[in-house]
Amino acid sequence: MLKRMALMVSVLTLLTAGNLFATYTAKVTSTPAGAEVWVDGEKSDFITPCEMQSEAGSYKIVLKARGYLDASGTLVVGNMKKNILNLTLELKVISMTKKNGMIKIEGGTFQMGDKDNGPIHSVTVTSFSISKYDIMQGEWKAVMGNNPSGCTGDLNCPVEQVSWNDSVDYCNKRSVKEGLTPCYSGTGNNIQCDWSANGYRLPTEAEWEYAARAGTTTTYYWGDDSSVIGKYAWTSGNSGCTTHTVGEKLPNGWGLYDMSGNVWQWCWDWYGDYPAGSQTDYRGAASGLYRVDRGGSWYYVASVASSAYRGGSDPSDRGSAVGFRVVRP
Repeated sequence: MLKRMALMVSVLTLLTAGNLFATYTAKVTSTPAGAEVWVDGEKSDFITPCEMQSEAGSYKIVLKARGYLDASGTLVVGNMKKNILNLTLELKVISMTKKNGMIKIEGGTFQMGDKDNGPIHSVTVTSFSISKYDIMQGEWKAVMGNNPSGCTGDLNCPVEQVSWNDSVDYCNKRSVKEGLTPCYSGTGNNIQCDWSANGYRLPTEAEWEYAARAGTTTTYYWGDDSSVIGKYAWTSGNSGCTTHTVGEKLPNGWGLYDMSGNVWQWCWDWYGDYPAGSQTDYRGAASGLYRVDRGGSWYYVASVASSAYRGGSDPSDRGSAVGFRVVRP
């Protein structure tokens, strides 16, 4: 009997020890998905939703995601446990602290285009004022009452997911709100601009490039070297696949920020071939399929962030890489 009891104790001890070192499948999920998983103060390689192999015990889990407050909880792992932890992340909204003033641009004549976006031609533009930054989410919300952006959480980031038509609507509503005369009338592809009105409008393509160049004749407004673009612009090489707070990079020579990168910027013009010969206050083709957008974005490579590169999109298109800035007389 004594030998049998000793044998039973030995077996029980082995079984207990085996359970202590057993591993279990634990699942961590979050709403929304895509959060980094930190375990007991250390960052793991897991992104929610995920399954991990863990020994029995209690683990402090912290989930982190851009634009959201950290969420934390305790994951209890072991036999007869649920081994599941689901956390809801609360949206973190940074209030708008940037002030988007208007920068006066003195008129002049410049060489528009380059060898890949040509022909290079002489254009004279009349003086105008242009916003220091892209229109921010907070500015949009103050006028339109909503925030359509896909990259949320910081109202100082440029508004995106806005079409050309949406941008025109914003210009008119902001003009009325500030007691100015709206520039635009009409609907759809028949929108007209009253160039004598004192309200807000989109820049013409010529105004945009003139302001972006800031008196330079190089590929970019800082020179021809694309390797230093990270000092001036958010592109696919440094953005982390998202927009960023306006004004974090160096401005051009006339004090304008993010003329390259962060988000594309809608212009007034229909996309079309450049005209031959010199032009004054050129406002683009009379009609077309696409409206011009300029400047590149967080999603695109450095080459499309040059001062002369031309993009074009359907005026009803909305995307997380497209925004705008405004001008006034």
